Amino acid sequence: MKKIFILLFFATSICYSSLNAQITKGSFFTGGNIGGSIQKVEAYSNDVPYEQKGLTISPVFGKVVKENLVFGLDATISFYNSTQYNETTTQKMNSYGGGIFLRRYKSIGKAFYLFLQSRLGYRFEKYDYILGGLKTQDYKRHTVNLTATPGVSYALNKRLHLETGLGNLFYLTYSHEDGHGYNNTITGKYKANTFNAGVDLNAFNTLYIGFRLFLGK
Repeated sequence: MKKIFILLFFATSICYSSLNAQITKGSFFTGGNIGGSIQKVEAYSNDVPYEQKGLTISPVFGKVVKENLVFGLDATISFYNSTQYNETTTQKMNSYGGGIFLRRYKSIGKAFYLFLQSRLGYRFEKYDYILGGLKTQDYKRHTVNLTATPGVSYALNKRLHLETGLGNLFYLTYSHEDGHGYNNTITGKYKANTFNAGVDLNAFNTLYIGFRLFLGK
């Protein structure tokens, strides 16, 4: 799926002439990302086959406060579901969040830009684990994070950019969790606080494709 996204991105780029669009101060910045995944795993040996589905939608809005520098707001909605084919086990997770960001563009010619986006965000997650029709684990998690996302943007024209990037390659995260049945090994209610920082090497598996519109000046 990742390779298909990359090929589509560059194939679309080739279909348009190269324009040196300017990201000028005072312009409004809007757009969004959408990402999805479907995975089916067949049974091997004693493994149980299962299917996973996920969808994430992230609209954004901002303003160019300085040439090639954007300050903005975003929101994120995600849905995830995993079901074993024998339907005895189901995992569901919905999450909602938003944040503020600062994005710096750097022109590399031929209508291409590199960018680095720093973001401070909040996310709420609700997770349920159902085994044999009974809920054996659930939690509600509140997360605050500081992340950095590098990427590449291509100006189809003065207003419209296509882009791709590595979601949250660098991160600093704090989360608080309340739930029941921690890790399906501890019964009863629990609370947990977690702090993480580092580089997400799995970011290469979360490559996204999106678009941005520059309106106004």
